[in-house]
Amino acid sequence: MRSASVSTRTSIHTVLPYSAAAMEEFFLHLWDELDDLIGICRHVAAVTAAEVLAAPAPVIAATSGALLAGAATLILSHRQLLAVFA
Repeated sequence: MRSASVSTRTSIHTVLPYSAAAMEEFFLHLWDELDDLIGICRHVAAVTAAEVLAAPAPVIAATSGALLAGAATLILSHRQLLAVFA
């Protein structure tokens, strides 16, 4: 689209609102925002997974400790009973 120039200093070409440079800049900004959003989603997913996996660790440790103590008590009590019969 051409228009008449008002003076020799102004451009005779008008810049369309949908020019290639404007569209490229728009898509670069859009891509940057999408990249930031994806980064936030990755961070939230990683933190959530770490929290979910870390939460049962004390329960597992306590349960395994109780089972180990119970097994040791059972074995020691049977040992004393076997020593009585021998």
